[in-house]
Amino acid sequence: MKRTHSLLNALTTITVITIISLVCVWGARRYERVLDEQRAERLRTTRSAEGRLEIEAERQRTVMVLDAFYIWVVTLILGSASVLTWRLHRGIRRDLTTLITAFERTGEGDFRQSLPILNFSELDPLGAAFIHMERDLAETQGKLLLKNRLEAVGSMAAGIAHELCNPLGGIQGYA
Repeated sequence: MKRTHSLLNALTTITVITIISLVCVWGARRYERVLDEQRAERLRTTRSAEGRLEIEAERQRTVMVLDAFYIWVVTLILGSASVLTWRLHRGIRRDLTTLITAFERTGEGDFRQSLPILNFSELDPLGAAFIHMERDLAETQGKLLLKNRLEAVGSMAAGIAHELCNPLGGIQGYA
């Protein structure tokens, strides 16, 4: 069974991960604003210095947690993009190496090979064009061999006719 990986599918995956991450960041920013509004209200109602210090420490903890979350989101986006890019690169390189090997073998005159299954559907038209080219080359080579054989037979027939006509010409001249 043919296994295809579409470049479009990989790019779609990266895009979806990025959008989900951005939605999470947007939600975290909104949550941070809500907490800031609640803290501001508590600061207005709190008169003691100890209560104000506690609210400030809570704000700093929230900022640290959200900063860690933002770093995690960026790491997730970059990591997933890197892994998908690496896998795409490896697969495309393998497929192109397979095609190059097939082209080299065809260049050496091996027209009876079959092209292995390619992993990326974007390269299918290239594989189909290769198979079509290989069939055309085999057909052309067959025609060329037939032409060479017919040329050899014609040349031999002309030589035989010439050798027969020379003595006959002399005999006709005496008659």
